[in-house]
Amino acid sequence: MTPKQEAYCHAVADGLEPIDAAKKAEYNPEHASRQAYRMDNNPEIQTRIAQLKAFNHIHSMRKQGKDISTDTLTPQVGSIVNALDFLATTYNDIGQPIKVRVQAAVAALAYEEAKIAPKGKKEGAVDDAKKATTTGRFATLSNQPDMLVTDTTQ
Repeated sequence: MTPKQEAYCHAVADGLEPIDAAKKAEYNPEHASRQAYRMDNNPEIQTRIAQLKAFNHIHSMRKQGKDISTDTLTPQVGSIVNALDFLATTYNDIGQPIKVRVQAAVAALAYEEAKIAPKGKKEGAVDDAKKATTTGRFATLSNQPDMLVTDTTQ
């Protein structure tokens, strides 16, 4: 997202009309209506505007001292504002300093990439015992080679 697009998103989230927001974002005033139309049809920009509106709503609730829970938020705001979405928005936002983006990416990594936990002693011992029953001299009868069958032919 370009800096002008980000400025447009902030202006619309703050309540300006799209054409006025385009002018405030320093788009050419003669083409502001065309730019506003393009940005209104851009899903990335509309998502960013929705996120900014949600953050503005939560910020105003905090200023008023109201309780912020998923029950008090509108469904649109509640669906946008969760920790992982916030982190993803932060580390994808090129307007943020690189240090902040890296910290957000590191924090989100644990939730986006699954890590297989190492096996404990008991699980490892059970697996070793199962393996011992299929090979070697301790193999169970069903896993031993058939000794009565011979390969000789006459």
